[in-house]
Amino acid sequence: MSHISAEATVQAQAQTPLNMFREAGLAIRLQAIARLAAGVGLSLDMTVGDLLKLLKQRPEVQGLFGNLLDIFLEEVSLEGALYAQAAIAVMAYANLVVTGSLFRSDEVKEPGFQMVFEMGMGFKAGGGYRVVLDLKMTEARRLVARISDVLVSGLVRSAEQSAGAIRDLASLEAVLKIAVRLAYEIGKALSDANTVTADEWRQRSVQVMVQEAQRWILSQVSSFAVERFRVLLQEANIQTEQSRQFLNLLSGKAAEPVLAQEDWDEILQASENLISSFPEGDKRQQWLQTLSMAWSAVTLNHDAAAHISADTALYTFTGNLAAQPPASVRSWINLQLNQGSEQALRKEDLITFLMGNPLALLLQESGETTAFLRVFGAAFTGTPQTIAASLFSFQGSTPVSAQELLQAILPEFQSFAGNLLSGQLVPAVRRALGGNPEIAALLDHALLPALQLMNEAVLPEVLRGSKAEPASRKCRKPYPRFY
Repeated sequence: MSHISAEATVQAQAQTPLNMFREAGLAIRLQAIARLAAGVGLSLDMTVGDLLKLLKQRPEVQGLFGNLLDIFLEEVSLEGALYAQAAIAVMAYANLVVTGSLFRSDEVKEPGFQMVFEMGMGFKAGGGYRVVLDLKMTEARRLVARISDVLVSGLVRSAEQSAGAIRDLASLEAVLKIAVRLAYEIGKALSDANTVTADEWRQRSVQVMVQEAQRWILSQVSSFAVERFRVLLQEANIQTEQSRQFLNLLSGKAAEPVLAQEDWDEILQASENLISSFPEGDKRQQWLQTLSMAWSAVTLNHDAAAHISADTALYTFTGNLAAQPPASVRSWINLQLNQGSEQALRKEDLITFLMGNPLALLLQESGETTAFLRVFGAAFTGTPQTIAASLFSFQGSTPVSAQELLQAILPEFQSFAGNLLSGQLVPAVRRALGGNPEIAALLDHALLPALQLMNEAVLPEVLRGSKAEPASRKCRKPYPRFY
């Protein structure tokens, strides 16, 4: 399709009302325009690639926003051109039209988007430019999972850096990730409505909630381990050049929008190098315990993230590890599990270790983790520690159906998320993000609406399995609107 005909297609689609259950597209008019103009096909000395390079140089596209752009560019292929603009009328305009879908349909053969952006100002033979882009996604589910991970985790870290400790901030991270991934998975189920049953919709919903709960717990363990590293160095009064470099490393990584696997590898290696700084005894054992907590949680979280980016099925925390931990970590974990010190560890060994003393320590320090685990208490009964263990062993084969599981989880999730939305947390996060308007806009216009929509309407409707009546009428309490 030529660029001119592509423009015509995009602009024609923009006139058609959007079906939000079938399209993730949008048509945004930044400013009303009155013009008769055409892309005349004049080649400029700038390509789309050049534009993207310039974009990455802008200060507002550094940090978290730059990370998001990097992921986006890794996951989509871009085809397009930049046109000179000729006009035959007085004009001052800015216009953006984007249409497309994350899902295949009769109208959209492959997941992707088409975008036309143009700006200009002139009189009669005025000038400007027009960019026409086709964005094709290699794997939409992976894109959504990666964007969700980096955006929500980065948002939380940005708020922490700006305002310090904010109550319930980590809990907001958990429910936002659930909402974003559910928005995609339920949308995908709706686009496959002829082949996906109502119970399969419920099953996908439960799977996403369990998956994100598992990964959030692992993240809480690794973050807790980092803080324990600081405390143990202080308590042991270890003040060496190596320990100072390690603390500087932790402070430097804390400034990153989100920690990549290579960041964790560097932290774990540096912490292993510090073992010999501790004299034999209790403090060295505590350091080994903390290092083993961090290594296990980071390794399992990385594997689980890779899995859910490509597959809707629950991740199985069993089987061989891709690589064994350092000898000190392997020996320590085997000691805690009453196994031979040289025995090769498996994923289930790491889970058994984490669900014991490490989780108990975390729960002693973090009421937030305890409160979040109680969301699943009606489905997986017991103490918060046994609920967590049940979440990691859950593989979907229980005596109860997906409908009964969702029915047990949903009221607690609605109450938990509703309290987060209606309290002081969201205003505090907004204030903390005052210097980061792009991320604040994504919070207000994407993340919070997605959470509210899931909470008020979509999950109750999925549970009911019918569309006879808007589920929001049955919500137990009103929630504030953000859009």
